[in-house]
Amino acid sequence: METLYITHPSCRLHDMGDWHPESPDRLDAISDQMLASGLASYVHDFGQIAPVTREALLRVHTADYLDRLEAARNIPRPDTEDLLRSQLNLNLAGMD
Repeated sequence: METLYITHPSCRLHDMGDWHPESPDRLDAISDQMLASGLASYVHDFGQIAPVTREALLRVHTADYLDRLEAARNIPRPDTEDLLRSQLNLNLAGMD
């Protein structure tokens, strides 16, 4: 059985607070477990992943949907948009 594990340093910026299980500490715990179990040697590094382009998003979403997202976006932190674009491109890399 194969499992796809996708991560990027920008994923560490996704910190919902101490009350939420999604945190940089969770990523550290996953990495530690992969190292301890020997699974880390099977991980393929895709290298630097560029932020996703509109053209790539149009492979899976309509232009109208992307336009509505763009019009409605409310970015709470300056690095959030780059984080989201990098994570979306990681998802596309995983599908390819």
